[in-house]
Amino acid sequence: MKIQTLKNIANVYISFLTNKSKIRPKRAGWYITDTCNARCIKCDIWKTEPKNSKDLTLENNQKIIDNLSSFGIDNLDIVGGEPFCFPHIFELIDYACKKDIKVELNTNGLALNKERIDKLLRIGVYRLGFSVDGVNPSTHDKIIGIKGAYVKLTKNIRYYTSKGGVGHMSSLISAINADELIDLYHLAQKIGLDGIIYQPFQYVPAFISDKKKEELSYEKYIKKIDNVLNKLIKLKKNNDFTIYNSVPYIKKVKHFIRNEKMPNFCFAPYCHIIIDNQGNLVPCTAYRKKLGSLVEIPLEKLWNSKEYIKTRKWLKKAGTDAKAKAANKALFLLPLNSLTKK
Repeated sequence: MKIQTLKNIANVYISFLTNKSKIRPKRAGWYITDTCNARCIKCDIWKTEPKNSKDLTLENNQKIIDNLSSFGIDNLDIVGGEPFCFPHIFELIDYACKKDIKVELNTNGLALNKERIDKLLRIGVYRLGFSVDGVNPSTHDKIIGIKGAYVKLTKNIRYYTSKGGVGHMSSLISAINADELIDLYHLAQKIGLDGIIYQPFQYVPAFISDKKKEELSYEKYIKKIDNVLNKLIKLKKNNDFTIYNSVPYIKKVKHFIRNEKMPNFCFAPYCHIIIDNQGNLVPCTAYRKKLGSLVEIPLEKLWNSKEYIKTRKWLKKAGTDAKAKAANKALFLLPLNSLTKK
């Protein structure tokens, strides 16, 4: 592990103890829109977005880019919903690139085509992360909820990589695709991507129904997934192709799928810049408390504001406060992964 990574991890722990972040993040995650063109069984955001979606104008989003740039952000992860459903996504990417910010987008690939991919590459997009949840079209299409999604997605990936585009695969770990997780690793290589990241299904009440939770749950597949995780560890140690998850992360997933007691804390509020689709700084994806608008307030003022310090203290009550405990458990795996991703 690099010395700088060790320093970052040490600073995160110091931040956790003091409630004031000693980390000055260089990367931000932006949920640019809640609108989505998929009908995933792993997420119900598409059911709620019509009444809740209040995306900002291009002008206000450009103000956020200016704010991030002034703070020193040089890497921006744009997600959704589906980011390519945001009407001004190409203008926004172009604006960020001209600010010397590396832009990454996570996409289901459904809104892409050759013309849009060519435009992305001309603008200078840094990388794309493609959500692929099965090697069998029927498996992927079932999870995404759109017939024909797999064929369209993989066609777009192949075209993107053939034109020199850099990207990785992002894959769900669930009961539905447990038999295909290793094959996804090999598929990512075959279609020209440079790595894969696995994300276990996490039940976040705000984004998924109880019925779908049961369909994706691990209870009947724990031994099978254990075997897969062991194989992933071996692949990570013995092969050049990148699995972005760290070995400690993969081992933690074994405890997570058993619903075993996890550490009741989350490091996300100390080392992550997370922005919602209305331009607010929020602690994390599952706990979207609005800490202030980045359209109006410098990130410098919000990052260690009294309100954010108060929020961090509240989240540390996870051992005794049921709501805080739920927020922490839902996102515990995220910061552990992000600290060691690259």
